[in-house]
Amino acid sequence: MKNLILTSILMLFVVQATFAGDKQIARELKARTLIVKQISENPKVVKKLEKDPSKLATYRKNIKESNALLKKNVQKHWKHHTSPLYKTAAEIEVMKAQEKEKKKKLRIAYTILSMDFFSEKHATREASAVKTNEHYTGDALYLYLRFWDGVEIIYTSIPHVIPKDVDLVYAVRYLSNQVKGMEFDKNITDLCAENGPQVRTKTLLLTAFQISNLKKKDLLKVYPYPYKVVDQSVIDKAVLTSDPKYTVIISSDQSDTVVLKTMILTATGQFAGYITSIKRTALSKKDLKQLVKFCK
Repeated sequence: MKNLILTSILMLFVVQATFAGDKQIARELKARTLIVKQISENPKVVKKLEKDPSKLATYRKNIKESNALLKKNVQKHWKHHTSPLYKTAAEIEVMKAQEKEKKKKLRIAYTILSMDFFSEKHATREASAVKTNEHYTGDALYLYLRFWDGVEIIYTSIPHVIPKDVDLVYAVRYLSNQVKGMEFDKNITDLCAENGPQVRTKTLLLTAFQISNLKKKDLLKVYPYPYKVVDQSVIDKAVLTSDPKYTVIISSDQSDTVVLKTMILTATGQFAGYITSIKRTALSKKDLKQLVKFCK
């Protein structure tokens, strides 16, 4: 069953990467105005949480901060549109209703970037957002880029359901770099092969958990380049400051059992290698060998 799930995810990932290698799609999405969809309060959730003021406050705080972080990182790391619009789902629906009423062809004028929540236990992202830093099995937050009519262009999962600043630096740069690859008909595998050799001159930052299944002698044997075992806060800082000295491995859920582990250059967020694994397990010798293949 696990092999079947992994195969399905890999096929999805390859299809996404192949679909991304289209110059015309890149030109079209860049020619449109970007709308960044803002998360808004759900009246039904608000009514339910009014019985517990602390949970309601947390709920509202998470939504406000998530919107602010997305806006901040789009402004800083999105390379394809200079003046995006920020609209709620309700405002976007009004625009679409006006389009239908006036028979305007707005659908050719916009691209939408949005955070979308999926869960096996919760109907909306807001319901899960009540408890900060709690990750439920089957929960996943994605950053999607879509055309106005809803057709998906590219997407990536975000490491945490309640996004942190470092999560959105990663996710926004991930999509921005993939759009850049589309302009040259390069999918993520092409980009990893292209950027991988840069890893040899960088220091790979790893947490103790990431290498907990590896003996030091095996790590040195399999990974021949500089590395350093550090706290997660050091990794976060390297990503947030775009430090040119490092590379890191970021894990993000693709489903409740499959995780994508992406090796990125902290200076630019560019892809330098990737693997998939079951759940958020520590790295294995096989994982490192697959990543090192991109570096040669």
